Amino acid sequence: MTTDLAPLSARAKAAAAFRLARLLGRTEVTVGGSLGRFTGHTDDAVMLRHYGRTGTWSAAGVNALAAAARAAARDGLAPLLVDVGASVGLVTAGILGQAPGTALALEPDPETFSMLVRNMASAGLNGRVTTLRRAAGAANVDATGAPLAARMVRTPGNGGDIRVASVAPHNECQPEAAPLSTLDGIVPLNDKSLALLLKIDTQGHEPDVLAGAPGALARATLTMVEFWPHGLRQMGHDPASFATRLMGRVATGMATAALLHDEHTRQEIVWQTPETVLQYLLDLCDTADDPGRQVEVLLRPSQVYP
Repeated sequence: MTTDLAPLSARAKAAAAFRLARLLGRTEVTVGGSLGRFTGHTDDAVMLRHYGRTGTWSAAGVNALAAAARAAARDGLAPLLVDVGASVGLVTAGILGQAPGTALALEPDPETFSMLVRNMASAGLNGRVTTLRRAAGAANVDATGAPLAARMVRTPGNGGDIRVASVAPHNECQPEAAPLSTLDGIVPLNDKSLALLLKIDTQGHEPDVLAGAPGALARATLTMVEFWPHGLRQMGHDPASFATRLMGRVATGMATAALLHDEHTRQEIVWQTPETVLQYLLDLCDTADDPGRQVEVLLRPSQVYP
């Protein structure tokens, strides 16, 4: 006997899918939305639930990156999205679903990586997306030249919150550890035919990723970085120091915009000066350590600043 979910709303369908998966003891659940059906962790308390309820994820940021890809293509360049912390692929699929180009999708967690690969195939993106089970960081070798690897951990009760638990020489890590690379070591920085687009969402590991990406940042047409004070603190970083370094790095060559998550703000993107965005980020750091308070920061070259 089957149950017809068609008459239900998207929110009700998603809730039913999660309840059924938990009832059956499944660790994976599949929900539908504007990008098609995507599989994720049953205990993903944020991303996959939001996609199931609304049919989208990070819509404003996705739309901004897709618009940048389309503009680059009109200029005769080949858009290349590098999605660092790709998770199950909703951002990658959202961008490539409305813009030309290709993508490198990096996801270090083995179970999530398996879902990412399947989701890209289901979305018909195998020919456009290269998936890499890899973490990005400040260095790819230690002081002795030994290759590094990252051990990942998922937050209990939220399978979508996956963080770097530790970094060590690869030969000292368990098999499930992911190779660690710098972003500058992955991105083809010297290929002038490419328009580079960056999305970096690594649950508080962003300072380490950007430390290994000065060339990629300088080369990018548009960059989206998550700024999550709670996650940064849990990863041992000072959010205010990271905000100051981030804005100081781009102030002379970039324009910036702050973009709250879709559920907290309107969809319009208002471009502002680095100084204005920095003050906003510092004010965010001064608020209570609320796990739900985070913001996406968009960076683009200053020559296109109004």
